[in-house]
Amino acid sequence: MTIKEYIAELNKQLQTGRAREHSYRPALQRLLAALLPQLTVTNEPARIECGAPDFILVNNNLPIAFVEAKDLDDGDLIGRKINKEQFDRYKKL
Repeated sequence: MTIKEYIAELNKQLQTGRAREHSYRPALQRLLAALLPQLTVTNEPARIECGAPDFILVNNNLPIAFVEAKDLDDGDLIGRKINKEQFDRYKKL
């Protein structure tokens, strides 16, 4: 999946007027897998000590990154307000 295709899929979901965070996750998983083919991208992985990230990126059984998906109108997509505590937990681990 290209970034252009990813944006088109987000727009398609958004136009329904019914899409929420989980609606966008399949496209995000496909994009991450296409951009990072050396990693395993898992949506809704098992809970870990810092919480339940939306995605985990793994290389050779070693977690490389956690990805938190948010609804497009979340208001704190960079994690400095409402989502700060959650983002900080993932960064710490």
